[in-house]
Amino acid sequence: MANRLAAIQIGKKALGMCDDSYRILLNDMFGKQSAKDLTETEKGELLDRFQKLGFKPKQKKTHPGKPHNFATMPEMITKIEALLADMQLPWAYAESIAKRQTGIEKMAWVRDEKSLRAVIAALAVEQEKRYLLNRFTTVIAKHDMTVEQFEKKYTAQLKKGWQRNRRTLKALIDQFYSYEA
Repeated sequence: MANRLAAIQIGKKALGMCDDSYRILLNDMFGKQSAKDLTETEKGELLDRFQKLGFKPKQKKTHPGKPHNFATMPEMITKIEALLADMQLPWAYAESIAKRQTGIEKMAWVRDEKSLRAVIAALAVEQEKRYLLNRFTTVIAKHDMTVEQFEKKYTAQLKKGWQRNRRTLKALIDQFYSYEA
């Protein structure tokens, strides 16, 4: 594989090996003069040896669950990717939304504009909920109060799940701002 050959060259350079030292290592380990002559197993052994010598290959950054056909999907998929990245959510979150909103189990299968818009809308609502809760937390912190203290003080007036309710959060933020005015 070409990527293993590239990794070998990167490892050689990272370890600061000169050509002579590199060739001696290849000869000692495999009786060969070039990495191109190595089998895939031997390439793996050489990379293992480089790691023992201190080479730390960079791990490929992946996005678990990202649709395998991302590049060929409609442009709107990039909006979904941006929303997930902003909230630091995995692709599995978008898949669960897609399944709930459209009945389609995999984001890779979501191709129509209506379904993509449904996923985007749900992600936008989640983003707003997080923003409002963060804003509320900031507002009450100005009054030397934590969310836990607020809950204890106002438990009777709060509905279950108030931290996820946009209308409630907006009203609470407005209420605290009215005290400041």
